[in-house]
Amino acid sequence: MGVSKHRPFRSGLWSRMVALVGAVILVSVIVPTVGSQVASGATLTVLSGNVAVSRGDGTAIDRAPSGTTLGDGDRVATVGTSGALITFFDGSEMELGADTTVVVVSVGRSGNRAEIRLENVLGSTVSKVVPFTDPGSSYRIESGGTVALVRGTVLGHRSDPAGNVTVALVQANN
Repeated sequence: MGVSKHRPFRSGLWSRMVALVGAVILVSVIVPTVGSQVASGATLTVLSGNVAVSRGDGTAIDRAPSGTTLGDGDRVATVGTSGALITFFDGSEMELGADTTVVVVSVGRSGNRAEIRLENVLGSTVSKVVPFTDPGSSYRIESGGTVALVRGTVLGHRSDPAGNVTVALVQANN
């Protein structure tokens, strides 16, 4: 049998490991807290091409970049074959197809109650709506005198230039 030699940790390596573990613990505690404080709003992700945003106050962003924050009254339009994704504060998403215009009528939270209200002006969207914990919460799409009100589902919605509206349930979540 040989004699085992015990080599102490190098103090520099040990202090870096302790700092790294501390940073990981700190981030895991802070990040969920920050995320839960977001009360309303949505974020735009440009999937392809050119996406324009017209703010509720009338200002415009011709080539809106990914990360643009959206709020009440904002109009989002995909130009030509462009595509975009709107991610709401609760994790629900709306994907906009080519030549599509939607209005974020209102988006917000009051306590546990979430309200997302949209207007599909023209074009095709697919919405992936997370299940709501509060029965008073709603995800609503209005178009051409129709209303689609859902919770926890995947929904296709199309409004064509002639004013025809098509709504399709893609997947129901139980």
